Amino acid sequence: MDMHGSQFAQIDVQMAELDLRFQILETASYDGTLMWKLSDYTRRKQDAVQERTLSLYCQPFYTHRYGYKMCAQVYLNGDGMGKESRISLFFVMMRGEYNNSLPWPFQQKVTVSMSECLSL
Repeated sequence: MDMHGSQFAQIDVQMAELDLRFQILETASYDGTLMWKLSDYTRRKQDAVQERTLSLYCQPFYTHRYGYKMCAQVYLNGDGMGKESRISLFFVMMRGEYNNSLPWPFQQKVTVSMSECLSL
């Protein structure tokens, strides 16, 4: 029975990993556009203030199907000079599968905009 329990635990871990990979692939953008919605902002901000969670990362997105891989990182309680007074948002270049065939350094224009959407 112990052996079967261990095998089921391994299968559960594998299923969770596959589910995460599927969610990432399902939400990935391949047109260079990211729409990132932070749910439960009040709780997440409180976690940042209490230093339980310093930063959050969005799902990866790409400039095109075989393009640069990127993500965004946000510090809801600020970082560096903005700590405890601002929200800090960073554009992050990630190691992608096609980096060897892409021109470096990355020289494309990046536009960032933020909006507040309240759900009642």
